Amino acid sequence: MLREIYNHHNISRTQISKNLEINKATISSILNKLKIKSLVREVGEGDSTKSGGRKPILLKVNHLYGYFVSLDLTYSSVDIMYNYFDGNIIKHQSYELPDDKASSILKVLKENIDISNKYETLNGLLGVSVSIHGVVDNEQNITYLPFHDTEDICLSQEIKKFANAPVVIENEANLSALYEHNFNRNNAHKNLISLSIHKGIGAGLIINDQLYRGENGEAGEIGKTLMSKMVDNIETFHKVEDIFSQEALLQNISMQMNERITLKELIKYYNDKNPI
Repeated sequence: MLREIYNHHNISRTQISKNLEINKATISSILNKLKIKSLVREVGEGDSTKSGGRKPILLKVNHLYGYFVSLDLTYSSVDIMYNYFDGNIIKHQSYELPDDKASSILKVLKENIDISNKYETLNGLLGVSVSIHGVVDNEQNITYLPFHDTEDICLSQEIKKFANAPVVIENEANLSALYEHNFNRNNAHKNLISLSIHKGIGAGLIINDQLYRGENGEAGEIGKTLMSKMVDNIETFHKVEDIFSQEALLQNISMQMNERITLKELIKYYNDKNPI
């Protein structure tokens, strides 16, 4: 029921009852518990039906219940975003990483995440989510992190220690697929693939409205597929992402043009029909 209110801002008890196929008495009982915990609040009256009657009371989640911190660990930086309980952004910051060490990542996070600030919320920090360009198994262990040296450090446990809140780690392509399905007007689609092309290539899969992760969280790791390539009449094998990722494309064309080009410049050259 909380999810229903979260996904449909300004929704009435009657509409929740219809959507979830739960009788109104049960809805009212659960709603009272949510209101007592300050998870949900009333936001005014909606329009009455064509037949008249009382105007429905509209509900939404209480954005001041608490806040979340979301981390995006890229190969050269870490982005930190703070969100109220309803998802609205409080602030967003980006920090360059000095090297590829996990210990350096933790140092940046400890220096820049202030858990003492409650941002006027009732409960302060509720949880931390971490997006990585790698593989996370079903026990929340990072099994593959291509751009960083883990130094045998469990990032989730270390973040949990100083954040003092639950921590969830997930592959960034999977998170992208969840966003596209749940929040980007695509929830009408039961199945979708979100393709992520940057330094690697990955896909997030939604099947029957659920994120499909595979047995060890490796579903969608298509960038590591091997393909053959002829170089000086010799067949060599390369990972797909080493040839077709955004980074590989930029490197390849920069080499041919004898200048280091950016993605913006690459797009301009392409639109200008540059032969290379």
